[in-house]
Amino acid sequence: MDNKEKDELIQKSRELKQEIAGLRKELNTLNEQKESWFKKKEDLYKNVSSLITNIKGIKHTNDEFSKQLYDEKSKRDRYNNEVKKLVAEIKQLNQEKQDFFQKHGIKSDPSSIKSKIDKLESSIETEALSFDKEKKIMEQIKKLRKTYEESSEVNKLIEKIDQVSKKIDDARKKADEAHKKLQELSKNNKEGFEDFITTSKEINTLKDQQEETYHKFVEFKKKFSETNSRLKEKLMALHEIQAQLDNFKREAQKEQEAEQQKLLDEKMKEVEEKLKTKKRLTTEDLIILQGQK
Repeated sequence: MDNKEKDELIQKSRELKQEIAGLRKELNTLNEQKESWFKKKEDLYKNVSSLITNIKGIKHTNDEFSKQLYDEKSKRDRYNNEVKKLVAEIKQLNQEKQDFFQKHGIKSDPSSIKSKIDKLESSIETEALSFDKEKKIMEQIKKLRKTYEESSEVNKLIEKIDQVSKKIDDARKKADEAHKKLQELSKNNKEGFEDFITTSKEINTLKDQQEETYHKFVEFKKKFSETNSRLKEKLMALHEIQAQLDNFKREAQKEQEAEQQKLLDEKMKEVEEKLKTKKRLTTEDLIILQGQK
């Protein structure tokens, strides 16, 4: 290897070292970006997992609300249907009562007739009435009692109507209670449903971001791998050049040592010649002679 080839290898070595330094710097930057996107991806994954846990809880609560809503709605509808049936029944009873009044010529409600009888009897007992006045009241009471007795059958109808009316009031009250509870549950369930929708949208948004960060991570991972491969290639090339330079150095060193040995041998011959001719030895001659020994 001549000096020109050596100089070319040295120049190439310098260029490779500069390229390697640049690639290492680029590799460090790519690694930081790669790890940054990886961390973002993992953070988003944790956030999504947390929101999914939350939405499962919301869904469970909503399912409970839905069951309660169904139960209360069924209860309300059951009581409303019962009211409808009872109202139809009371209409029928009132019609029967009206028909009975017309058939028997009853103009007043038996309960009012009984009240009149009680009132008239009380006046006889408590008021100082004349004989004629008391007689008239007694006749009136007699007529009212006859009418009341004739209407004894309708009393059963009236009593039944009262019972049905109480049932209607009770069923309506229970239906109203169920309806109020249904409204309250609907309001709470609406809030839970809104939370469910909001959380679902947030999960979808984060999943989109997660997918984007994953693609970015893969992109920088690929760039990192490509740059690392280029760096390895440059390092191998530098290693080969360095090996050639080392060989050149060893060859040059051998040549130098051979040249030095040749010169030393020539000097030694001169010293030996001086010894034979018994010439005076110089300090250098003595050093050469000592070195040879």
